[in-house]
Amino acid sequence: MSALELYNRDRERRPTLEQIAGHLGISKRGAHLALKMGKGMQEQGLTDPFIPLTEAPENASRWRHKQTA
Repeated sequence: MSALELYNRDRERRPTLEQIAGHLGISKRGAHLALKMGKGMQEQGLTDPFIPLTEAPENASRWRHKQTA
């Protein structure tokens, strides 16, 4: 079960981050990040957090070609 599913289970009495973390066996910070990511994915209509890249991003320093001497 995901953090967002736990959060949305009972809208009248939402669980705290400590309760979500305890149920999932993660830290409170991890529960916060999981909840934030779940909400963002839901807003964008995504079910999978991984989006395949078909081309290099505009600003990705590690994707630049290295100059050899």
